[in-house]
Amino acid sequence: MKKILLVVATLWCTFSLLTMSASAAECAVPAIDAPHATAVIYNPSYPNSHSTSHGHADRIWLDEKLVCRLDVKRYVIIPLSPGVHSLRSSNKDSGVKLDFKTNAIHYYRMSYDDSGWIVYTSLQPAPPESLAYDLQRMKPAKGETKPLPNQLDSSE
Repeated sequence: MKKILLVVATLWCTFSLLTMSASAAECAVPAIDAPHATAVIYNPSYPNSHSTSHGHADRIWLDEKLVCRLDVKRYVIIPLSPGVHSLRSSNKDSGVKLDFKTNAIHYYRMSYDDSGWIVYTSLQPAPPESLAYDLQRMKPAKGETKPLPNQLDSSE
């Protein structure tokens, strides 16, 4: 029994160290010069959650193509051509599929379910009542150069 606990503890420590890594690659956000919609995705940190206090980052997918590895307290701005697009985190069972309209701005926050052994993430529409507070604590993701849009222009 002690050997099993030692193996589990070693695996958990290794996993925690790997997820704490700050060596995230730059975000590969598509460039669009024409009028477009915008998705702002941010990853808040919750000190009461063991997953985010260990620096849990997750990947963001746009139309099933990897766009970014988003660390805690970071945001990424994704310009979208008008039309239907899907956005999700690494959790393939959860995501957003929406008809994005020109000049619309949509805000999503990473949400975590760490009630079991595995941390599940999802994208949730950002609640308007906490959006301004959340965004003032965020920094751009590695490679992000655009400033945050005015959240009062949000279409959600």
